[in-house]
Amino acid sequence: MLRGGKSGSLADIQIGNHVTVTYETPNEKPTVEQIAQTSIEFTGSLTRLTSGKTLKAKSLFGEKAFNVGDDCVIMLNGKPDGQLSDLKPDDKLVFSYNEVNGVNVVNRIAPAGAQMNPVASTSAPATGN
Repeated sequence: MLRGGKSGSLADIQIGNHVTVTYETPNEKPTVEQIAQTSIEFTGSLTRLTSGKTLKAKSLFGEKAFNVGDDCVIMLNGKPDGQLSDLKPDDKLVFSYNEVNGVNVVNRIAPAGAQMNPVASTSAPATGN
């Protein structure tokens, strides 16, 4: 389930996206019923990165400020091992974020137009959000 109630597939979920997993445990075996992507996306050019963990980006329709989450994934060259210091002003990026108490908390940053890296299916139990 994608944000806004749209249906999707596992390929629509990217490394670093926050999701909610609903599951049942028939016969003591966890079985996923639904995976819901909760992140909002904003595409824009980086305008400011402070010495802390905040940044701003602008698009044709305005500017947004973001706090970088502790578990934020920064995709670089198709790998989830980028650092904030790798980002440069005017880089065109896609920010996946959740609004928490009126604050935009970014959990994934990737170059705009870059090939997405979907989450691989796994038999390991899901943890976290």
